Amino acid sequence: MESRADQFEQRIADLLRETGSTFRSNVAVEGLQADFVVSDRSGSFIIFEAKTWAPNQDNLKRAAQQAVLYKRVTKADKAYIVIDGLEHGDAQAGILSLSELADVLPSKTAEMKTRAGVFRKFQSSERIVFAAMPFSPEYDDIFFIAMSYAAKSVDAVCRRVDFQDFEGDVVAEIKRLIHSSIAVIADLSESKPNVLYEIGYAHALERPTVHICSTPMDHLPFDVRNWNTLRYKQGQTFEFQDRLSARLKTLLESRDDSDSAEGADGVR
Repeated sequence: MESRADQFEQRIADLLRETGSTFRSNVAVEGLQADFVVSDRSGSFIIFEAKTWAPNQDNLKRAAQQAVLYKRVTKADKAYIVIDGLEHGDAQAGILSLSELADVLPSKTAEMKTRAGVFRKFQSSERIVFAAMPFSPEYDDIFFIAMSYAAKSVDAVCRRVDFQDFEGDVVAEIKRLIHSSIAVIADLSESKPNVLYEIGYAHALERPTVHICSTPMDHLPFDVRNWNTLRYKQGQTFEFQDRLSARLKTLLESRDDSDSAEGADGVR
């Protein structure tokens, strides 16, 4: 049975087809997985993200912040968060109801008939870097600005489970994503129980894991605080991009070297 989120994405896809729009869904864009990318023949493109969040003021504020981050990171011409159940959005703030989506598409259907190759850079990515992190909105910045940048540097997309937009067994989905991942970036800030659980699961699977933190390390459990952990400051995540990317690359290269050595030993 399809989840509400899946059903909502299908409604958006149906609407885009009805308008004659050329689009792709669930594709990698600058280290993020975009729900929908709509492009015109010039190569300009718009990002649409589908959310089943309750349309309250806190979520609308978060949606506006995420729209800005999606546009900045993906270098899209525009980015919108489309919220299921929302009556009236604010296109200037990047928030739309489903009924308002068509209003921001190019007015002429002919403009949407793209040449071959416009979508070449928007391909599905099977390489996942899982983000184990607090769910609260103040951590959106580290995910969009630094984690996605690091994932892109290893030809992957960064994925996380957003508790506000997930139905069903969230633990099962977390396990599935970690199983599918090539690595994990774990934000230990505030020592959140969900993050500690996800790190433990990743360690048990021997997934390469980068530990990061923005809050005091002495607040972490004793068996966690001595891990090799990268420190960052909230609001300064651009300055953290290269350090995080370098650590992720090093871990994956070490893993590849170890696997190669084990393979060679097996041949002898």
